[in-house]
Amino acid sequence: MKVIINGQSLRLFKGARVKDAVKKFSELYREEMPHNPYTITDLYGNVIRPDGRLSENEHLYIKPKKT
Repeated sequence: MKVIINGQSLRLFKGARVKDAVKKFSELYREEMPHNPYTITDLYGNVIRPDGRLSENEHLYIKPKKT
């Protein structure tokens, strides 16, 4: 399954969750990963939970959480 996070394409296993994508993104693109706390949103700005399901070609964005 292909997922795009912050413009970077990732290949994940079928059935992967948001937390799996974030983990892989942080391993591959450590310098682009915001420090905790962060928020995960979809293409439309909706906040996505780490245990959420992913769809093929889904676009996610990891941003620093506003405090």
